Amino acid sequence: MNPKRNSTLSKKSSQSSKLKSGVPSEFLSVPSFLLKTYDIVSNPSLDEIVKWSDSGEAFHIIKTHEFCEEILPTYFKHKNLSSFVRQLNMYGFHKTKQKNNEQCFVHEKFKRYDKHLLIHMKRKSKDLPSEKKEESERVEASVD
Repeated sequence: MNPKRNSTLSKKSSQSSKLKSGVPSEFLSVPSFLLKTYDIVSNPSLDEIVKWSDSGEAFHIIKTHEFCEEILPTYFKHKNLSSFVRQLNMYGFHKTKQKNNEQCFVHEKFKRYDKHLLIHMKRKSKDLPSEKKEESERVEASVD
């Protein structure tokens, strides 16, 4: 086999573990919203605007105006905080109370230094009213 061709093939196979966007193959199934949010919060140059809590169990939006005007349009197609929060809610994040104007969000699988947990995060499904009724009937039947 042609040595140049072998070299090209090995380069391609080593690159196949990443997408063109640079996302490692293990994170291919993770929605881009979650990856972008994790990258934003983990970027130390943005710590004055958004950062992890001291425990790494939650993240804080410290300067809402700057977050909307500078960060959101850089990573997403909008500047709307309520759209960002709506997306967080769709993935099961919860807003926690803070003593100042900071907004704090927490999710059991969104943690500093545990990026691999993102693989297990799923968007909430929309249950139809009939499905909810069937599910509650099954739960009631199993309790009896």
